[in-house]
Amino acid sequence: MACLFQYGGEMMNLSQKKVLVLGLARSGIASVGVLHRHGATVLVNDAGTAEKLAKDVQAVQGMVQDVVLGGHPLSLLNQQFDLIVKNPGIPYDIPFLVEARNRGIPVVSEVELAYQVTRAPFIGITGSNGKTTTTSWVGEILKNTFAQVHVTGNIGLPLSQEVDGLDEDHRVVVELSSFQLNDVMDFRPQVAALLNIYPSHLDWHHTLENYIGAKANLFRNQGSEDWAILNGDQEQTLALIPCLKSKVLTFSTTRQVEQGAWIKDNVIWTTLSGEANPLISLSELGIGYAHNHQNALAATLISYAAGASFEAINKGLKEFRGVKHRFQVVDTINGVLFINDSKATNSQASLTALSLPQSPIVWIAGGLDRGQDIEEITTLAAKRCKTAILLGQTKDRFAVALREKGVSELYLVQNMAEAVEIAKKISLPGDTVLLSPACASWDMYPSFEHRGDDFINEVTRK
Repeated sequence: MACLFQYGGEMMNLSQKKVLVLGLARSGIASVGVLHRHGATVLVNDAGTAEKLAKDVQAVQGMVQDVVLGGHPLSLLNQQFDLIVKNPGIPYDIPFLVEARNRGIPVVSEVELAYQVTRAPFIGITGSNGKTTTTSWVGEILKNTFAQVHVTGNIGLPLSQEVDGLDEDHRVVVELSSFQLNDVMDFRPQVAALLNIYPSHLDWHHTLENYIGAKANLFRNQGSEDWAILNGDQEQTLALIPCLKSKVLTFSTTRQVEQGAWIKDNVIWTTLSGEANPLISLSELGIGYAHNHQNALAATLISYAAGASFEAINKGLKEFRGVKHRFQVVDTINGVLFINDSKATNSQASLTALSLPQSPIVWIAGGLDRGQDIEEITTLAAKRCKTAILLGQTKDRFAVALREKGVSELYLVQNMAEAVEIAKKISLPGDTVLLSPACASWDMYPSFEHRGDDFINEVTRK
């Protein structure tokens, strides 16, 4: 496999640079604030309307030279920007950005900006599934070792806002999406982990190779003193090893690895000090179920590479209790278990949820239609679910596929309130109502967190 990245260069000086922030929202507003504090002249461009973006525009008043709304006019590039900081959600191949790159203007994400304004070491974590859980888990482990640990990225505050001005005594554990990593330049994490690769976001990246290439950018600037953590059970992740300059550790749920962590006889083992040693029994992990075993292995290696002791790792593995919106138990009502798995934004994540030992399942699914293959998820759902309640753009696609597989009892709804209301009516004691959408949320919600909170509110509504 050809290397998908090249090793980068030197850090930039933002003072007196002319910078365009492309796209507002949380990351854009944070970027404006950081750039302003570091002496840059800032302009903002967003395709939204003045009415829609009134609050965002107000938030950047006094920090920007100009705000251009309603589209991305090519004439704006005539202002000769030194840098463009792009909102991760904006496709990298729109005409405006193609022309910007043709003119030699660097285009970066907020991740790159954050890296430029801090001296704190980064621990970067990416993958198709398990990012939030693993990032949060590592954060909890490292808090047993370091006084100042920041868990950020797609979690909590925007990254640049969180890390601006931090020194070497701090540690930054950051969850990174392929959107964010697509536009990095000099970003160099001390520890970088790729948890897994499954086809995802192909409507944005267009090809699987582009998607993998974006993920691989996590390693592009690492050197021989840095660490790369890779899934040892996937050929696509292992294929990156010849391209790496960093030290490599791998994890596996199926076999012993030479340098890293694996599972044998329901125990996590490590080979990190020249010999194999048991670390912790799977039964002692703070969060159960098999889908978290891979996350536990990754968290072990990431934390070790970041400087945690085995005692701290063991303690953190035991004490961590999971992440909101990721297989979160909401309540048990009249003998019915309600689970919020809104973080399952693709089919692979929902496959995991539907494979867990809860039964029978009333499945709430659907969301943004990104053209993903739903054959495997609907096949499993037909076997595991007593019924499905479908919403969002994909509801009709899911309904057709499920009916073809023999599921006759289906409900197509307009919103979460209707979905939960039906789920409560049709579920029986011993059932599990599972929100695991297998789709992104952006057709109906600003984020999967908003979707999960809506579910929680409807479940707990008296």
